[in-house]
Amino acid sequence: MRGPKLRRSSILHCVRSAAPVPDGPECPAAWRSALRAPKISGLAIASLVLGVLGFLTCVVTALPGLILGIIAAAKINASRGRLTGRGFAIAGIATSGVAILLSSVMAAFVLFPGFARARESERISTCQSNLKQCAQALKMYCDDFNGTMPSSAVGGQPYTTFGCTLCAGGQNAFPSSVRVTVWEMLYDNMRNKDIMWCPSDSQDHLVANAQTSYFYKYANDFAWNYTANPKKKMSDYGYESDQIAFYEWKGWHYEDQGGLKAGSECNASFIDTHVEKIEIPSSGRTTAMTGAGDATSLNEPFFYNCYVMPGGAEVIAPDSITTTPWGQGWDPSCNYDKL
Repeated sequence: MRGPKLRRSSILHCVRSAAPVPDGPECPAAWRSALRAPKISGLAIASLVLGVLGFLTCVVTALPGLILGIIAAAKINASRGRLTGRGFAIAGIATSGVAILLSSVMAAFVLFPGFARARESERISTCQSNLKQCAQALKMYCDDFNGTMPSSAVGGQPYTTFGCTLCAGGQNAFPSSVRVTVWEMLYDNMRNKDIMWCPSDSQDHLVANAQTSYFYKYANDFAWNYTANPKKKMSDYGYESDQIAFYEWKGWHYEDQGGLKAGSECNASFIDTHVEKIEIPSSGRTTAMTGAGDATSLNEPFFYNCYVMPGGAEVIAPDSITTTPWGQGWDPSCNYDKL
């Protein structure tokens, strides 16, 4: 005869308690052994596989592997021994984590230079926009004063103060009540009072007589003050698209932090208000300029390096620039910047 049937609830009772079913036969040991055999967690194995693949797929599988490993470890801990594979889960978590970390480091090496280039490109754009606004302010100033250019003679200051510094009191006092620098004279025509600063120039703007990032070309002021044959009007400028108005005195954006010299690259704006990156020709300084004190030497971009003779022939300065009483090197009606 067949023995009495064991219901599912009875089987689970005897497996879990190892005791006979009440009013029923004793639970066979083979049943208990078979039903109690622990299983390896499939999630743990999947976590390890995905973690290993993460090294080949650049994190695509590593992140799911990490998540599955954490879930598998939690389920194994809660299974009371019915699930195994904790080692697989831990290995999956570790492998996935390392794959993610290595991929992040690799991404940093690949992407960060691109971010730096994008940031510098934005700074160059801002610098060139500032220089354009400086040239536009110069144009508007001349319109307001019957075509007359600003000059150090107006405020009674030397060019190194007039064309290269902000004001006596620094940024917080700009503009002064008595306007003696080119920036103070152009202030009323500026869109904002920060256009004389390059975004890559880290110098302190608040100190007294702070040097601005952009210098006003010395030849323009020299021509205004040349008593024998002064050239004070913008209408005196015969080559506006080739005559520098303002330039940055260091090549902040072009890996030349020591000041301009022959071969340096920098941004400059011209009398016609256009802006471009220029390279200082061989008529530039042989040593890097260190500030306003060097902005009056007989070199580009302080003086003009190309003189147009009355007959139309051009004399290009090969190194240092020659200035003459009849205008060579400084007269804007017959000189320009050959770049």
